[in-house]
Amino acid sequence: MLTNCKDFKKDEIKPELIEKLRPLIDAPEYDDNVLKKASVAAWGLSKWVRAMVQYDDAMKIVKPKQAELAEAKGQSAEAQALWDSALEKLRAVEAQMKLLVEELDAAEARKKYLQDEFENAERKLTRAIQLISKLKDEEKNWEKSLIQNRAFKTCLVGDIIISSGIIAYLGVFTTEYR
Repeated sequence: MLTNCKDFKKDEIKPELIEKLRPLIDAPEYDDNVLKKASVAAWGLSKWVRAMVQYDDAMKIVKPKQAELAEAKGQSAEAQALWDSALEKLRAVEAQMKLLVEELDAAEARKKYLQDEFENAERKLTRAIQLISKLKDEEKNWEKSLIQNRAFKTCLVGDIIISSGIIAYLGVFTTEYR
């Protein structure tokens, strides 16, 4: 009998059996004190029967809650999967945005480099234009100097001879040696 109670499948109790046991449990002869006086074994068995009825009553409340819990867990799992998918997409977008930001930074650095190079070239061009305009005015002076130097070139040999004579005359040589 004890093994039957231990191995009893309490989750498979039929509702008809519970309904038949309720009037019996509520009967005055089924009171704990009456049964305890009659037989300790009957008292223990009555406690077990009451426990099974109470368990069935509790399961009527708990099973719908368990079903709700299972449904809520299913919905939570779906929501979590959706959230994980959205999070993965967000991470992919963030990674792509990071690459785009890096490309933007590189492009801005390249732009700054090119602007600096452009400004440097403009400064060089401005200086070159200024130098050319100043040198253009010097072209006339160079042409005059060139004409004078060509004229001096024809007279160079004579000028050297005259200069040598003056240096010899005014130099350290005595009159006899000159």
